[in-house]
Amino acid sequence: MRKFLLATLMLTMVMTMAQAQDDDRLTIPKGTWILGGNVSFFNNTSDTNFSDDFNSNLDRRNFTFSPRIGYAFSDNWTIGLVSEYFLQKGENESVTSDGVVSNGEVKSESLSLAPYVRRYFAINKNLAFFAQGEVGILKSWSENIDFESDRFTSEQDGVFVNLRPGVLFFPAKNLAFETSIGLLGYRALDREDSNGTTAENRDFSFDFNSANLLFGLSYFF
Repeated sequence: MRKFLLATLMLTMVMTMAQAQDDDRLTIPKGTWILGGNVSFFNNTSDTNFSDDFNSNLDRRNFTFSPRIGYAFSDNWTIGLVSEYFLQKGENESVTSDGVVSNGEVKSESLSLAPYVRRYFAINKNLAFFAQGEVGILKSWSENIDFESDRFTSEQDGVFVNLRPGVLFFPAKNLAFETSIGLLGYRALDREDSNGTTAENRDFSFDFNSANLLFGLSYFF
């Protein structure tokens, strides 16, 4: 009888401790609304020597902004809508051994809109990992001015599927900082160039570089 009572007491203590740990963990309760957004800035400069007679320097800057709205349809599960604006500008300077300098420019922009589903995995009462899945539409434009000042443009439109992992931290009850790290995605795009050329692009991407490192804020209410 004493063994039975002892086992029951130990089991009760374990269940109480487990419940206490669960109560200490972060929960996004059902019915919560979320307003948020992410931003990213990436700059890359490369200097390439193609030969002793030719040197090229490329300076490229990327900017990304993605506002979103979401609703918790179940504890730690949210569904919503996210849009994204992407801008890339670059300048390329080439110098020959004779000192002849040539310059080129490139500019790309894109807009996307996607419904998303996000799942939170709580670590403690202030910290959680999350995984976000998106399926959406995308349209982009690009312009390239080469060294002889010829202008070349192209447009793309299509669909994409993305999976983004990230981390969420609450410094206050309703406000959270978050970081989205990397991207696993698939894109199916149709392109048309200013010279009349058309092409279909189908590609998978698995990137964990600075261009896919997004920082943002979320407000929960």
